[in-house]
Amino acid sequence: MNSWLSHLDGQLRAEIPQLPLPERDEKALSALQKVVKQPLPPVFREFMLWKPTGLQIAFQWELLDCVGGFLLEPAEMELVMAEWKAPSPVGTRHWWNASWIPLWGTSGDFLCLDLPGTFKNQPGSLLSFDHDRPARPVSFPNFEGWLRWVGMALEQGMGRAFLQEGKLDIVLGRKAIKLHRDLFANYPQKYCAEILGIGLLDQVLNLIRNHGLQVKCPLPAGLSQDQLAGLLTDSFVRDDGGDGQAVRVIVSQPDGTTLYTNLRPGDQAAELEAIVALPGNAAQAIRNAKALQEQSQNVPASSRFSEAAFTCFQSGLAAEASVLLRRALQLHPENTVASRSLTALEARQVKVDPQVIRPLLQHIYAS
Repeated sequence: MNSWLSHLDGQLRAEIPQLPLPERDEKALSALQKVVKQPLPPVFREFMLWKPTGLQIAFQWELLDCVGGFLLEPAEMELVMAEWKAPSPVGTRHWWNASWIPLWGTSGDFLCLDLPGTFKNQPGSLLSFDHDRPARPVSFPNFEGWLRWVGMALEQGMGRAFLQEGKLDIVLGRKAIKLHRDLFANYPQKYCAEILGIGLLDQVLNLIRNHGLQVKCPLPAGLSQDQLAGLLTDSFVRDDGGDGQAVRVIVSQPDGTTLYTNLRPGDQAAELEAIVALPGNAAQAIRNAKALQEQSQNVPASSRFSEAAFTCFQSGLAAEASVLLRRALQLHPENTVASRSLTALEARQVKVDPQVIRPLLQHIYAS
């Protein structure tokens, strides 16, 4: 057995003595091997044979852009890979790849074993597939690296595992984020499926490149129109959804500030309708909150929104803090920290203009 798999097995069995023995389903793996048409990475193969008999396994963590969720059975992996044999959706390239093995996930998003190294990343690295966004970040250089991270995190008290009703949950806390940075300094690596110009985001970015940006709202202090146009066209941007006429775009400044923008294609140029700037650590807390919320972890998600609100308030962003606290209380009405903080803001008569703050509102309420 691989040393890191043996290490993880030892950690789990120390916490859960009643953990069933390995399944060792060679038949299911042989069927998957025929679909893949190339040797399965040995460590991944060992892991799938190690899977305890009769258990579902679910992973939860707060690592940004790294999908958690339920471990798929080999037959389920085959079904997804069969769908990925179809051509990439119209207007895109490398949206998916039939040589990606979906390992685990939720709601159609998966962490995948990228056997060929699709974006010139290392072959066999672990890549996140988002079914409705082009980002394809790589969080681990290989499957063994993921095993190492999980095993060390459990060993160092950064998470826990528990068994209930036929399901093994492996849950890692926030400290595991720093462990990931320590182990894999160059990760996550940011890659994107290619968008060939049919989407609203592409129309907007092409207009900015060719005709410029028209600003129809106040800009954050210290940010010029030219700087924003440069960020949108020369930096990594995220399509965060839209309403069919405007697209919500997220981009980070060099100082770490995260910008949430609403943009639409105009007659002469791209038009900026609204913009909200948040400190980088507040934006990180919001991303963690949304990831937890997607896993139905509403109580910790509420806490992360409260943390983001506190950071915003410290930075003089009272209106932004107010909407974040309201979201925290919607997710967990018993969040006393959020309740007291919101009461204090209301006593100050903080005013929130929904149109001014619209990109942030749309972002935190987006499913």
